[in-house]
Amino acid sequence: MKRVIVESPFAGDVERNIAYARLCLRDCLLKGEAPIASHLLYTQPNVLDDKVPDERNLRISAGLAWGCVAEMTAVYTDYGMSNGMRLGTQRAESEERPVEYRQLFNGMLTPEEQKTLDSYRKIATARGKTHANPDFWRSEFGKFQNLLSVGKVIDVGCGSGRDSILFTEAGYDYVGIDISDEMLAEARQLVPTANFIKGNAYSLDFPSRSFDGFWAAASLLHIPKINASLVLQEIKRVVRSGGIGFIAMKEGEGEKMVRGSIDGDERFFSFYGETEFLNLLRGNGFEVIEHLRDMREYNPPKNLTVWLLYIVRVNS
Repeated sequence: MKRVIVESPFAGDVERNIAYARLCLRDCLLKGEAPIASHLLYTQPNVLDDKVPDERNLRISAGLAWGCVAEMTAVYTDYGMSNGMRLGTQRAESEERPVEYRQLFNGMLTPEEQKTLDSYRKIATARGKTHANPDFWRSEFGKFQNLLSVGKVIDVGCGSGRDSILFTEAGYDYVGIDISDEMLAEARQLVPTANFIKGNAYSLDFPSRSFDGFWAAASLLHIPKINASLVLQEIKRVVRSGGIGFIAMKEGEGEKMVRGSIDGDERFFSFYGETEFLNLLRGNGFEVIEHLRDMREYNPPKNLTVWLLYIVRVNS
């Protein structure tokens, strides 16, 4: 395995940058590399305090010392270049060590996820018409509201904006994000006053603890199981400790592409057992307040779905 020094940001939004650096390590490992990230290793509790200038300089020096055995420096630039990253890059160049600049989020989608995004582009208008009734999740919204009556809420994968009606009518500070421009256009047409932003669930462009709660109704089911923890951790990062969330998944087994009733509709789905997803949530630091299986129909009697519904609390 190639020995690689990882350069990524640390100072600033430290919680976000730690989560990002872990993704960088994972990316290296999946490339068959043996990475080291000194800003993760030496800033652990009871090692070095990066807020103390002398200890920060010691940490940087220790990281640079690995250059004599490293075969490459990988510089991850999704969040820009910090001064420490520039110093590491200059050191690599002075030691004639190859430097490779990388970005995670531009190419984060799997081929199946990209095909799903392409399908939403084709079916956005039709789906906006068939998925405009806010009553679909109204009872679950009531449970959410009982636990969090006011506050700032992020809707992860808001789609055509149906659920924004519930939040805006109830007076929440609502932010809906979706990766599909076409679905966002439908959402803005449905609820022109709501705040909709293009975004990627793998990398939510908000400071840590920005929200009091989150809503993820039938959106995380498009995330491959191997990446589910990455998205859950990113959601957890942007929601304050004690924040409330709602997640709806589909019951089933495995992962597969599923053809819909609209021409050109073929999307990727991850199916879970109730206990399977429950354990995933708990393993990622969520307290599960309530979970249940619920059978309801989108287009009776054709589209009968068993939903797995979870009301959760974020624990730091």
